Amino acid sequence: MAGTIELTAGTRWSVPSWAFNVAVEYLIEKLADDPAVEVLKEIDENNLGWVGVDRFEDAQRVQILTLLRDGLLPYAEQRAALDPADPASGIGHLRELSELAGSTLGSTSRG
Repeated sequence: MAGTIELTAGTRWSVPSWAFNVAVEYLIEKLADDPAVEVLKEIDENNLGWVGVDRFEDAQRVQILTLLRDGLLPYAEQRAALDPADPASGIGHLRELSELAGSTLGSTSRG
């Protein structure tokens, strides 16, 4: 199985389900009181495998992108939430999402 996070209409991060689950679980934990968390919990609980970040309200989208850029890697490393068969590949998947989120934030602030 795989999961996809669509950051913008043309920017997608498609990865093995374990990496997708790490990212979604991280967002659920960090957005605890935000209305966006209910959408993320539904995605997680129903194994939907798709998050469209661009479908959230502007403030939520910026918060989600900022969290992915700044905190996903430390979260995963702290919890050893990497692919047990290949930790180096695992951190690479998550680093890619972190970098995509940073690039998306950069283009949003300029646009």
